[in-house]
Amino acid sequence: MTGWPGAGNTGVKNGGLRALKGDQTVDVRWLKDHGARGSGNAGDPFVFENYEVDGMVHINVPDTTQVLVQQSRIYGGDNHAMWIENGTVTVQDSTISPRTGGLSGNGIFAYDRGTFLRNNISGFNIPIIIQGQGPYLIQDNFLHDIWFKSGDHTDVININPNGSNGVIKHNYIDGIRSDGQYTHNGIGIYNDATPGAGTAVSKNWTIDGNYITRSNHLIFAAASPPFVIKNNVLTTQFQYAPFYNALGGATDGGGNVDQNGKPVKVG
Repeated sequence: MTGWPGAGNTGVKNGGLRALKGDQTVDVRWLKDHGARGSGNAGDPFVFENYEVDGMVHINVPDTTQVLVQQSRIYGGDNHAMWIENGTVTVQDSTISPRTGGLSGNGIFAYDRGTFLRNNISGFNIPIIIQGQGPYLIQDNFLHDIWFKSGDHTDVININPNGSNGVIKHNYIDGIRSDGQYTHNGIGIYNDATPGAGTAVSKNWTIDGNYITRSNHLIFAAASPPFVIKNNVLTTQFQYAPFYNALGGATDGGGNVDQNGKPVKVG
């Protein structure tokens, strides 16, 4: 992608989308009944495209079944816009945002693995939340306009305890909230156990070449090595620090700067 992700180069571009009302549980039968092309195999995924969904898209296919979601607009349901429970799923070139106002929930909630490319996601208290062992690729997305109501925890990208093995690359991550305050974290990587004592370990993340702004911590890391942070723009618009490492360890891959080109240390 040329330039930073934004409204002009992410999200759905097609018109004439096919309307779907209510939450959709997308399993293999649903895909076949709706005429999705593809076989679900590597190199020939089932393709979910050109839909406008007034509800949640819940994808639940066998783990090795490949699904490509693209050129769609998804408004979301009560808790998530997209719930990827099982399957090997790519979501790209789609707009994920509530129809009006905002939602105290998640844009994309991915349990096991996922690839997310060039999406425009806004209006949730967490646009992308990661749960499982991956692998994950989060690249070229425009993540912005975070929803907040009292009691919400707000991150732009949230890596839940045990979320591991991913790359977060060249996204525009803006943590300004609907109440004018900043999100807790632009990227939050969590480990729910006492360092060195637990089993729910988040590890093996590369955060590379992102623009991150307007969060209390631009990056909060409570993860176990290895993880590397490199070549990001970490702006001076933060509440506490551009980076906080709760567990220690080497993380600085170099090349991190603020919006004025001044080096930012993340070690």
